[in-house]
Amino acid sequence: MTVTTVKVPMEVRDRLAALAAVDFAGAPLGQVIEVLITEHEDRRLHRDILDAYQRLRADADAWSGYTSELEEWDTTAGDGTADR
Repeated sequence: MTVTTVKVPMEVRDRLAALAAVDFAGAPLGQVIEVLITEHEDRRLHRDILDAYQRLRADADAWSGYTSELEEWDTTAGDGTADR
């Protein structure tokens, strides 16, 4: 694995080191940064999905089409289970 140096203020490095010590069992800072970035990307993805649903709900015709399609998929599952 190729590594590089990233310049950050000492206060940021210290905060990251404290976070690593407390929440990541002293994991290397690079590993902590990777986890934090992944968590951020996941939150962004979920936010984007929620935003897309809000836009879809704002269009009554599109939302009706979407929910109708969901109902069709529910009836074609063919798993023999009843709705609960």
